[in-house]
Amino acid sequence: DPLVETTYRYAMECERDFFQAAFDLGS
Repeated sequence: DPLVETTYRYAMECERDFFQAAFDLGS
């Protein structure tokens, strides 16, 4: 289902951004 794939990809993007921000704050 394209919608599921899009949602999954969006979630992965957000998760990556979240961890990147957390890493930047932790440095």
